[in-house]
Amino acid sequence: MKKVILITILVLSCTIVFSQSDYCEKTIVEGVFISTDINNKGYRIERKKNSQIEYYNNDTLKIFSSIEWISESEYKVVVTERVNNPKEWENFPKEYLFKIIECNGNIHKVEVSFLGQTFIFELEKVNKNA
Repeated sequence: MKKVILITILVLSCTIVFSQSDYCEKTIVEGVFISTDINNKGYRIERKKNSQIEYYNNDTLKIFSSIEWISESEYKVVVTERVNNPKEWENFPKEYLFKIIECNGNIHKVEVSFLGQTFIFELEKVNKNA
């Protein structure tokens, strides 16, 4: 009896994990997102499945990128063009690997590493229909 209960719990746990992963991927692939991180206030992303535009500083700075989905929880962003970016951004990498750590409703916690540092931040999907 205990084995049956344990197996049932494991199966349900795996189903929840896979469902969560599918949900995260489906809700982050397309839409408009804003950063909920105080350090990235005013940061917005408009994303379609394989491309995105990032906006900073009241939309004066823009980064155009392509996206390659590696798995349900990982995607690579390749910068194709930067418009009006500050001089200190000139040496930033052109490729970034993002990992979706978790999602809760419209909030996605993601991780990205570059220039020897790892950053974790949250993106909130603000258009719920896309």
